[in-house]
Amino acid sequence: MTPKLPKEYSDLRKQQILMAAWECFVDRGYSETTVREIAKRMNASTGVIYNFFKGKEKILEAIQEWSIENNKKIFSQMGQEDSVREAMKKFFENNFECGPVEDVKRSLRGNISVLSEGLRKENIRAVFNSSYEFMEENLSRFFRIGKGRKEIISNVDPTAMAGFFIALLLGLQLQLALIDRLDIGVYIENIKKILFANVWTSPLAGAGKRGQDK
Repeated sequence: MTPKLPKEYSDLRKQQILMAAWECFVDRGYSETTVREIAKRMNASTGVIYNFFKGKEKILEAIQEWSIENNKKIFSQMGQEDSVREAMKKFFENNFECGPVEDVKRSLRGNISVLSEGLRKENIRAVFNSSYEFMEENLSRFFRIGKGRKEIISNVDPTAMAGFFIALLLGLQLQLALIDRLDIGVYIENIKKILFANVWTSPLAGAGKRGQDK
């Protein structure tokens, strides 16, 4: 019988596998990546990977779960902002203003490659549906708070607004991944100006107040 690995080693190995797999997905695309290539990226044997995951799809599912855990931390940070408007700016920063332009574009191309798998495989689509529900629930909560603080115009539906933000996020990922001439920093800043001008009330309304979910 193979001895059980210490949890600390197991957690580290899983993280190494996920990071190596994501790098491969970004560089080659999900469909072109093999378990052998992931193992080569982390200087390990394929047996090491199969000790933790049954195959490439399970690795992708784990990456999505890892992403949700990371987003939980981001939403927690957003909750520390003094206004929902500032929290939404933090949302954009974490998705599009988190590093050098070429690194961001490269990561976005990886996202698009992985998203495309959801069109072909039901189990992967189920993972993305779970991720969507998580994002919708948390964004809706912020927008309900925004309405309670009167930061957002009263006729905006929080769930619909959350869906709009997610659609905008996915659309911008595709656009910025494919259109080379776009300056990410300037473009995202202009998008924020347009978006906030249409759904927000006065910049000072409700600022600095701790509202309650309604």
